[in-house]
Amino acid sequence: MAGAGASYSDILAHYYGGLRPQTAGAWLPESIVVGLVVGADEAVIVTDENATISVDGNQLPVAGEAIWRFRSFQGGVSTVIPAGIGTAPRVVSTRLFYGGEGHVLRFTITAPARVVISVADRRGERAREQLGLVEAGRFDLRLSDLFGQPFSPVTRWRVTIAAESAVGAATTTVVMVPEVR
Repeated sequence: MAGAGASYSDILAHYYGGLRPQTAGAWLPESIVVGLVVGADEAVIVTDENATISVDGNQLPVAGEAIWRFRSFQGGVSTVIPAGIGTAPRVVSTRLFYGGEGHVLRFTITAPARVVISVADRRGERAREQLGLVEAGRFDLRLSDLFGQPFSPVTRWRVTIAAESAVGAATTTVVMVPEVR
């Protein structure tokens, strides 16, 4: 509705039976507790670069997109701060190997980032896959699963991993060289 130009008042009225926001005056309580997820032990929130997260009145550092996890813990809430939050992503420990069931791309992203993987041969790009926003960590991806096609072991392939966030970007390329027997 917002994308179509509706005001916040119209959106609230639509979802809450015609009710429209009004000044609360003396009726406004000192604090309001909002349950994000009822009956679940964990809530996952994906933030953008403009987010503000506050837990029990304490503002948490937010810089760029990230995946935040909130878990119930001893009657309260614990927060798992995303690894690498506020730093530019790097693509490290990149390796391409044959794993029995196909070629496996192994890499580590050091901070939350939007990741795109592309595969090219001497004629140019042959496939591209957007992984979307990923958390920092190590990934093992079979190329045939990722792109839905097998890759010939006799062709020289260039695999590029691009990681980008509001804080920075990184790109690395690995070359898959044909095996000679």
